[in-house]
Amino acid sequence: MTPQDIKTPRFSALVVSTFKADAAVDADAFVRGLTADVTFQLGGNPPVTGREAVRAMVSEVFKAFRHVRHELRRVFEMDDELIYEATVTYEFAQGGSLSADYVNVLTFEGNLVRDYRIYIDLSPMARAAGAGPS
Repeated sequence: MTPQDIKTPRFSALVVSTFKADAAVDADAFVRGLTADVTFQLGGNPPVTGREAVRAMVSEVFKAFRHVRHELRRVFEMDDELIYEATVTYEFAQGGSLSADYVNVLTFEGNLVRDYRIYIDLSPMARAAGAGPS
């Protein structure tokens, strides 16, 4: 399954741009599809509010990677919400890689995301990056 298989055009466009931003480890591109006052939560970390806070968080996370790729598994589309299950593979800057399953829950406001939740266990990634459990 690819992001182009998502039926709702605004949902598909956002997932395509997010996957491209992740592949390029580009935090500026990652936040383009978010509202200015977005709420964003990554794994068990506390949520952050605002596009700039997300950019800062994602920039810090991206420092550990050379490349990130996703494989979409299942998609659930509702009025202003998109839920998808996928596998992410992180290629670390210092070498090696790690794959993990995750679920994203996105709430849209028009064509932008105003609430972005990534449900993933970050501890294997932290251990692989040498940071210990997270």
